[in-house]
Amino acid sequence: MIHSRGLSVTDNLNIDRSVHTATLLANGKVLIAGGMRTSTPGNGTNINSCEIYNPVSGIFSLAQNMSLPRASHAATLLTDGSVLISGGAWNNRNCERYDFTSNTWSQTGDMTVTRRSSHTATLLHNGKVLLAGGYTDAISSSAELFDPLTNSFTAVDNMFTSREQHASTILPDGNVLVTGGYSTDNPVNLAELYIADTSSTVGIDNQISAQQTGPESFHLLQNYPNPFNSITTIKFILPQAEFVNLTIYDHRGTKIKTLLNEKRSIGLHKINFDAKDVPGGLYFYKIVAGTFVSTKKLVLIK
Repeated sequence: MIHSRGLSVTDNLNIDRSVHTATLLANGKVLIAGGMRTSTPGNGTNINSCEIYNPVSGIFSLAQNMSLPRASHAATLLTDGSVLISGGAWNNRNCERYDFTSNTWSQTGDMTVTRRSSHTATLLHNGKVLLAGGYTDAISSSAELFDPLTNSFTAVDNMFTSREQHASTILPDGNVLVTGGYSTDNPVNLAELYIADTSSTVGIDNQISAQQTGPESFHLLQNYPNPFNSITTIKFILPQAEFVNLTIYDHRGTKIKTLLNEKRSIGLHKINFDAKDVPGGLYFYKIVAGTFVSTKKLVLIK
């Protein structure tokens, strides 16, 4: 049935839940994770159950459970297509990642605080995740970074204001705007910026332009932005002139598009991938330059 406001009836959740997360996956489906289930009025129980929503069929199906019950946690889609679930009310510092290709959860390292809930978790341009504020042992100003490559958390500078139930937004320059929230039951109108470390990205460009003899080795860099909606940029570095083939494949290994198939000179190169006519999902880009072969993942969201 189509309603006047453009809404339509879809399938029901398998389990009633609130203060859960809903994350769009690289395959276009949605991961529903955890939350609180109210068995009787005023009596809620945190749950670890998860389910997947398929927008094609409009049906919810049960997915693998998380290792712990969680509510008021955060979910972040990482650049490799997995989902980081961080914190949750009354849990320990344990966090975990969901792999949609195998419908499995895996443990990460521990957070730097005893627990964290009602916080924000923002994917940075370098692929790391900024966890900010929330409730730890009290409403907190603490912040930390999650590194998906090492599965570990590192403390960073505290915010100026303790806050929970706030919002965070990644800005075009890579910094993060944190706004609002509550601090000891008082609303917060102070906003602040987290200045992200972009030296690794800038440093590569600067390093190449500064080297008179050219780079010493091949490099295929992570595309940016990632995940992306329509256009993303792929960079690679050549230590010598080579014939280069750069090709996009889907998760089944089917070739989608050849971006480059020609000889390129020494140095840093940038190629745009325009995916406006490509369905959303998980893809791979592969470079072959002489004997150098490398592949990385990219996530197209539509």
